[in-house]
Formats: sequence, C-alpha cells, structure tokens
Amino acid sequence: MRKLAIVYFSHEGSTEWIARQLRLACVEEAIEPTLIVATEADVDDLLAYDAYAFGSPDYLGYMAGAMKTVFDLLSAFRPVIVGRPFVAFTTYQAEHSTALKSLNELGQAVGLHQAHPGLSWKLGPRAPVADTCVEMIAAILKRLNP
Repeated sequence: MRKLAIVYFSHEGSTEWIARQLRLACVEEAIEPTLIVATEADVDDLLAYDAYAFGSPDYLGYMAGAMKTVFDLLSAFRPVIVGRPFVAFTTYQAEHSTALKSLNELGQAVGLHQAHPGLSWKLGPRAPVADTCVEMIAAILKRLNP
C-alpha cells in the first residue's frame, strides 16, 4: 500500500483539523496516511513516503517557520524525492492568503510534483472541506498510479 505523509504545523488547531480531514479522505483509498507535526518531522522518516500533504497556517502571508524547515530538510534529498506527488493546504484569518502559494512553490522547488492546486480555508465556521480533501487524495493517487 502507498504511504502519504500529512505534514503540518498548527498553532490553534485549525490546520490540524484540515490534516485530519485529509486523513479521513484516505479511508476508502489505497493509501495509508500518517499525520506528522512539522516540528517533529524527521527527514529519514519522510523519505519513506510515496506522497506528501503539507499544511500550515498563514503567518503574515507566509507559511509557518516549522514548515519552511521541513522543506529545507527535504531539499538535500531532491534526487531521492523528485517527482513524488504533493498537495498543500492552509488556514488563514486575513482577507486573503498567500501561504498556499509559498507551500506549492517550495514543494516544486524541492522536486516534488504538485498534484492539486490545494486548499486555502478562511477561519470561521467549519466549512465543508471533505469534497476538496477527497479530490486532493484522488489527485495524489492518479499521480502515483498513472
């Protein structure tokens, strides 16, 4: 079975909620999800995954520093991970968010293949995100099983 690392940083729980929604979207799919808090991410463990989902709150238009550190760690292993699929998700409070763009750009910069445009969720009532999470997992599986 294919393995998905859902790597995220969450300060108040909203980004973790999206990470858990992604994990739920994997229930009936041929992929085994693992939630990994960015501050606890170990590069040796990350290399064992077939695909990635990266999540962060938007901090002043950028991702959390812990997520940037994950990409810094992965960049040293670009030849090993090149072409593996990834998706990204963010949460934000302001009028708009640019953190999703940063996550997607860094994912591509380390050699990963962006499988889906991603999810950017404005904080507020728990909006239905399940359909988007299912689409994101389907996009990863399509890339893994062309």
